[in-house]
Amino acid sequence: DSMMNHVILNKIENDLLITTNRLMEYCHNLIYTYTSCEGYLPIATISSSYVKAGDKIEVNVGMGKFDNSTGPKIIINKKPVGLNAEYVAVYTLKTKRPGIYNLPVQVEYTLPDGTKQSVQKIFTYTVVD
Repeated sequence: DSMMNHVILNKIENDLLITTNRLMEYCHNLIYTYTSCEGYLPIATISSSYVKAGDKIEVNVGMGKFDNSTGPKIIINKKPVGLNAEYVAVYTLKTKRPGIYNLPVQVEYTLPDGTKQSVQKIFTYTVVD
């Protein structure tokens, strides 16, 4: 009976950590987007940085303007990812083994004056049992 209680408490703790992480990421992205947005702005999010083995992680990357005229080139985990109908690159990966992992994201784009820009971000996520 105490083992079952321990399992239930671990599940609740994990759910709370995932929810807390998603809320913090959401708030961080709102602050980052609205305080920094001047013209063009690469935006990248990860669905969770604390997951169990077998869970999926989704990465969303886009430009602040969200259109194709800037010709963004998006590379997630060393793979080019195209834009969907909403002009957002969506990348999903399935987690495997417990551990701490890094997921690199790079966005290359052109400003209206023709200047080429590149922004890199590394997401860190934890896979737990």
